[in-house]
Amino acid sequence: MKEFIDTKRKTNMEFYDLQDSITEDNIQSVIKKLKKLINKDQYFLDPYLLLADLLEATGDKAESDKVITDAYEKALELVTEKTGQWPEKLEWGWLENRHIIRAFVNMGILYWKNNKTLEAYSLFQKLLDTNPNDNVGVRYFMLGILEKMSEKQFYKRFDKNGYWDEEIDNWFDKKIKNHKKEFGLWLKLFGE
Repeated sequence: MKEFIDTKRKTNMEFYDLQDSITEDNIQSVIKKLKKLINKDQYFLDPYLLLADLLEATGDKAESDKVITDAYEKALELVTEKTGQWPEKLEWGWLENRHIIRAFVNMGILYWKNNKTLEAYSLFQKLLDTNPNDNVGVRYFMLGILEKMSEKQFYKRFDKNGYWDEEIDNWFDKKIKNHKKEFGLWLKLFGE
């Protein structure tokens, strides 16, 4: 398959309204509504990811991890052929694809958290190969793994309240020189 572009999901507006309605007082109610939303469209993945965040925030890490894994499996069903072959392109530029890419990124981070660095790196590599513009920044995660950083060390160093520290680009530009082979295509497209 050359390029994957998902269909517009009918439940997306309902999801965004629900996301905007979250308060400290209604988390359990939102969790129930997210589960219902998932049942309406099992292939719209943003509800899974918000559900996972809320479950983790309420102390249910094991269930949160399971929900992320479920979203990942649904994402694979959407984009891969029966042979397991990924599309050549799965681009962030299509709004319809963003929920899928977010599910893959969340799974990669979960792998990394659980010290499954080979699985995390492989998934991030597929995302970079299919979306070289790398709007979500998986190249940073890949380099962190190559530099033997744990997920926790990486976030402690570069995460500034949900945004990347400006230092991340300088770090990337400096460290990528040690990993030219691994970033060959990206370097070819975007220069050294």
